[in-house]
Amino acid sequence: MKPYIKYYFAKWAVVKRAKPEDTICLAICNELRALVVGGKFNGLFFHVENEGNGGRSHQLNLLKKASGKMAGVSDYVFCRDGLTLFVEIKTEKGKQGASQVMFESWCDDFNLPYHICRSWLELKILLKKEGFINE
Repeated sequence: MKPYIKYYFAKWAVVKRAKPEDTICLAICNELRALVVGGKFNGLFFHVENEGNGGRSHQLNLLKKASGKMAGVSDYVFCRDGLTLFVEIKTEKGKQGASQVMFESWCDDFNLPYHICRSWLELKILLKKEGFINE
């Protein structure tokens, strides 16, 4: 059975079938939350909402773009002690879109670490290596 994601808009809840990449992101967030609660995560992380307009109005989407929303930005950003990691989540066979390749190139131009991870295990290894996880 595929997981479902609930989106809450005012008083309505919309349930959508989760895409494979969303399923990986949900698993990653659950693991990261457990590390934070257990005091084993050093730093902060956040997920960047840069996909579509979530069924909202065209005007709201234009406002978000004018305010800095940008296609291609990595799914997650991790920060600690002056280190910033940009991490894109992909399925096993998933490929970057053109805007994601452009964002990766932009990160390279400024010597900012950009990684593609295809599972929680891959991300966990990266985060341990960079000192974000202390187990």
